[in-house]
Amino acid sequence: MEAYLRLPEGWTTTPTGLPTDQFMWTKFAREPWCRIRALQWPISLHFPAPDRRNWTDEQRVDELARWADIIGRPNGREHVHRAMLRTFGDILLRQNLATVQQHAALSAPLEREELLRARAEVERDAAQTLLAKARAGWDAEQTLRAKAEAARTKAEAARAKAEADRNAEQTLRARTEAERDAERARAQAERSAEQTLRCASRGRTGCHSRIDLLAPDRTVASHDQLFQGTYNQSKPGVTALILRQRRGRQGERRGRPGASP
Repeated sequence: MEAYLRLPEGWTTTPTGLPTDQFMWTKFAREPWCRIRALQWPISLHFPAPDRRNWTDEQRVDELARWADIIGRPNGREHVHRAMLRTFGDILLRQNLATVQQHAALSAPLEREELLRARAEVERDAAQTLLAKARAGWDAEQTLRAKAEAARTKAEAARAKAEADRNAEQTLRARTEAERDAERARAQAERSAEQTLRCASRGRTGCHSRIDLLAPDRTVASHDQLFQGTYNQSKPGVTALILRQRRGRQGERRGRPGASP
């Protein structure tokens, strides 16, 4: 009773297909504190009622009386052992045949399941290999795309730098051209002023343009006003030189030498 009370689960309804006593004894066998020991000979005889459900009471009484007579004989135990071994041999043979048939019936599905499992493993490994290859290819493509993007960025930077250098060169060239044009204009203006001075110092015959030397109280003609405006902008020394030349010519007209003072 103490061992029964220590069980996590006591007596319950036995599942279909299992002997009730065997099902109950397995509850003890599952406990780590329980130790099972078996004898080599039987100590009792049991006549299950389910196997004799259709028997009459007289048949049950006759069976019990027959086995009581056998047990009471001097060789009764030997008789029981032989009967038990013969019965157990038949039971073990039937169980062995049933086990072989069951194994044969289950081996084909098990082998088919193992084959399918192995095939699934191979397919999964192949899929993982393809996935790894695809991932490696994608990574390589991304690397090439990054390199191409870097090269394009570098080319655009070089193009922008070349454009900036070209613009700077054009600006410098335009500035140089403007300075050269200004220098040319300045040189031309100086040559024009020098030519004007040279013509003014040579008199009427030495100039390629017409110059009228008038008295201070005379008015300049309209066709000589442009020269007069340019002439007035010249240096004061030019004016003094022209006045001396004009006095010399007036002295020659009067018959006197026109030496300048």
